[in-house]
Amino acid sequence: MIAWFARNHLAANLMICLILVLGAHSVWKRTTLEVNPAFRFDEVQISVVYRGGTPADVERAVVIPIERAIENFPGIASIESEARAGSANIEVKVDLLTDPEELMEKIRPLIAGITSLPPETEPPQLEVPNTARWHDVIKVAITGNMDEADLLKAARRVRDDLRELPGISQAALQGDSPIEISIEADPARLRDFGLTYSDLAEAVRRSSLDLPAGQIQTDEGNLMIRSSGQAFTQEDFANIPLVNNRGAILKLGDVANVTDGFEESRKILRFNGQPALLVEVLRLNNESALEIAKEVKEYAARAPQRFPNGIGVHIWDDSSIEL
Repeated sequence: MIAWFARNHLAANLMICLILVLGAHSVWKRTTLEVNPAFRFDEVQISVVYRGGTPADVERAVVIPIERAIENFPGIASIESEARAGSANIEVKVDLLTDPEELMEKIRPLIAGITSLPPETEPPQLEVPNTARWHDVIKVAITGNMDEADLLKAARRVRDDLRELPGISQAALQGDSPIEISIEADPARLRDFGLTYSDLAEAVRRSSLDLPAGQIQTDEGNLMIRSSGQAFTQEDFANIPLVNNRGAILKLGDVANVTDGFEESRKILRFNGQPALLVEVLRLNNESALEIAKEVKEYAARAPQRFPNGIGVHIWDDSSIEL
């Protein structure tokens, strides 16, 4: 073969050109451009939400039953658990000969078969943590000397606009203060309708839930199903239905003053001396960091035409330049 190519220079040159073309195609079209390499942890994480549970309750009712269900399973090197108010996190370390994904699927039925978990707990969630999901690429700063609520609306609009751009799967808001809903009941109205404070608390708890309802396995992966009834805004809470002892149906806003605002312990973020919020744009799996950064920069250049005077959209912390 080597002698044949030595005598046929044209064929050798054509093969070299073909190798160069295929190599260039692989580099530019098939190789993912990422800021940091992805890697997987050799562990399985189990997380459980226990609404209203104290750390002691979570340890007794959630952590200990799960540990006992899997502690003697082969392939487990160690188990580290953390019980917090309202939730538990259990890290199952695997030995060198065990694949974390396989171990997760094997212990899943053991955990699902635990019948002693309190009814206030959500189904345990199992995952093998890895860094291949989301990577931050670039941030956008939204600035303006305006009311905090108006600045938040502008930042949410930027976040939603960025999510609609081609090649961008996720953008997350940063620096915003938590929103607080205040419900002040009118004692006179409560007496008129035959209601108590306990009735209001129970109506809010019952009508403001966001619970998992299982999952469906498809060819493209698992789809999580949730019963979404969580109230978020002032209007959502004001429209929560109430039923008094005479069977009359009314709304929470009829007997209470519902207001929304920001918590007193607010975050303060400034960019170039102005109040600001950040939108972090992330990359998923095979998405190109360079293409994402390009789309975001072009959007920021068009921003003055999309927003009123006084609102600035600036590029910050561009990780793609490290490539």
